Amino acid sequence: HEAHILRHSQLYHTRTMISSFKSAFVLGLFSLIALSNAENNDCALNNICFSLDQSGSIVSPGLYPNIREFTVDAAKEFDDRTKDSYFSAVGFASGVKLIQAPTQSLSTFNTAVNTVSPLNGGTNIFRGLRGCYQQLKTKPMTDRVLILVTDGFGGQPINYCNFIKSKGILLVTVGIGTSINQNF
Repeated sequence: HEAHILRHSQLYHTRTMISSFKSAFVLGLFSLIALSNAENNDCALNNICFSLDQSGSIVSPGLYPNIREFTVDAAKEFDDRTKDSYFSAVGFASGVKLIQAPTQSLSTFNTAVNTVSPLNGGTNIFRGLRGCYQQLKTKPMTDRVLILVTDGFGGQPINYCNFIKSKGILLVTVGIGTSINQNF
């Protein structure tokens, strides 16, 4: 009985640490984005797209649930701190698919993120970036953010990253897994 309580306590402690880490990370991410917009004296984020890696290197080791959870948590943090923001998401592997077109309904966004089946297959980061760019340009907002969540395996789309940045879109990359290999 004591061993069961100890295991349960350790599991709870581990979950609490992960949850605290995620909350701190999301708040840090939000602060980074807000600070990057400080020169405009306007920290409202109003058009956020998540590009979610759904490739085999994410799906096979079981990392995709972590991506889902991070995306939902991050969207909630943004929604709690901003007004009238649009949220969208695409998934990418060898191809790309729209998970959710821009919506102001956090509930609709979360349902789409939590119910989509991953693509699996190779990793084409360029397609994930392009898919999000297509969603971001549908709304004529000034503060656009593209959040790329990936392990980095799948090419080096540096030129397209520079193109996105040249359009005034803040590009934030979030590495997941233990083999992250790209710098954007």
